[in-house]
Amino acid sequence: MQAFEPGAKLLVVTRGVTLSMRGKHPFGVDRVVQALDVAKAESATGVCRAVLDAAYAYEKPGWGGLKLGRKPAREDMTALAMVRVA
Repeated sequence: MQAFEPGAKLLVVTRGVTLSMRGKHPFGVDRVVQALDVAKAESATGVCRAVLDAAYAYEKPGWGGLKLGRKPAREDMTALAMVRVA
């Protein structure tokens, strides 16, 4: 059993996130972790948004955030996060 200490984050993503492709190179787990570290989000919504934005921007350079009418990613990209506050 592992304690979920204050400030701890749990993130679950679908394979569409890690398999977001730029050419022949997938976004991958390392970039998910990097996006999570860089984001410093304090809320579950912020964590999800940061990781999904990073994955989508990797696949579609120049992407400026979620907007209606944009072409969707090739695969389902879903994130679920839990953040323990103090």
